[in-house]
Amino acid sequence: MISNGSGKKLSLILVSMLLWLSSCSMMDLRQEISEAKETLRVVKGEVIYERAFCDDCSILLVAMGADATLHGYKILPNPQAFESILQSDSKHLFAFIDRNSYRALQPEEASAFVELEIDTEAAEFRPVKLVLDDSNKNIPPGVSDLVFMRGSVTDDYPIRFGDLADIEQKNFNVEVSKMGMWEPLRFLKEGHAGIYLINKYDPKKTPVLLVHGIDGNPSQFKSVVESLDNNKYQFLVYYYPSGFRLHTLANGLYGILAELDAQYGFHNLHIVAHSMGGLVSRDFMSICSRRGGCDYLGHYVSIATPYEGHKSAQSGVDYSPVVMPVWNDMAPKSDFIRTLFDVKRPVDVDHHLFFGFDNDGSGASSDGVIDMSSQLRLEAQREATSISGFNDTHVGLLKNDYLLNELKRFLDERS
Repeated sequence: MISNGSGKKLSLILVSMLLWLSSCSMMDLRQEISEAKETLRVVKGEVIYERAFCDDCSILLVAMGADATLHGYKILPNPQAFESILQSDSKHLFAFIDRNSYRALQPEEASAFVELEIDTEAAEFRPVKLVLDDSNKNIPPGVSDLVFMRGSVTDDYPIRFGDLADIEQKNFNVEVSKMGMWEPLRFLKEGHAGIYLINKYDPKKTPVLLVHGIDGNPSQFKSVVESLDNNKYQFLVYYYPSGFRLHTLANGLYGILAELDAQYGFHNLHIVAHSMGGLVSRDFMSICSRRGGCDYLGHYVSIATPYEGHKSAQSGVDYSPVVMPVWNDMAPKSDFIRTLFDVKRPVDVDHHLFFGFDNDGSGASSDGVIDMSSQLRLEAQREATSISGFNDTHVGLLKNDYLLNELKRFLDERS
């Protein structure tokens, strides 16, 4: 979890927020949760096709509303199973094999078309199965050219797919990051979410993806970017609404990276994640292990990640009149935390675990925000290739010279 302060002790950060938050913030959160339930629905399913059609092609999943109005599309790097968030008024799904990566349906490309049904009890779409067939004639208009609808199956919420950015640009700030926590739908509607490129993409450089934590933003990685060789590394940042459920954020990362990988052809992409960003990244790697399609992955560095959750999130779930969705996952007793390591990360991905301890003489075993017991969860230690500890505050770790030197050494040895 991230505090946007100067690293003061905030071990009860979430409970403290509940005490001083204005009634407007709580009302905004309540309204956001209500709106999300009304406007968005989850769909799960699978795509089946004969490998003879194409053994190594992307599948495009297209969402449509009434009268075949296009809501958007996403890439499925491995179609054995998928999970997506759709607009609640979506009526159909269409899928096809994009053999030539043109983002347009060609006559020889197998496809399938299904109608969506709502499971009112679960408040989701019923699971679907799309069987791709080259004899399918039920092809909706508009799918002949999807290149200008790049990416999202929730068309009302624009997603950034590799937009150029500066690490200190205007929307990478405290005000917007707080919006991402307390008003995640507004954060999406205003177009902040997605993956940004720091400098124009250069295929000769090694890509490094930076993932912030709760209430965080990419500008917190400024010292990380400045400490590494910018002639060697291509930086990407994942900017996301941190109030959402963690699996939703991890699944979003999987989809956006699939789109960008289809465009750039990543190789040896490293992930550097701070705080809750490590939970998002670790769940993303579980998705990669289950579904495949992440052959581009290099290695993984987590910094002060609460692998056992945070007690204050449990307090928020237990006592807050309005529960932020992410608290349900951050709570130590949550299903998300309990099952986080059930699926092994991709076998070729090394994990360097950085933990923090703010040694101020009080005897507290934490970095001022995250208990060391959570940062050093046994399962995390067991799967880590190496472990390093640093005496600094939770946010101060991202500027700590010793940590930055160790990060540089780890990445340089693997790039």
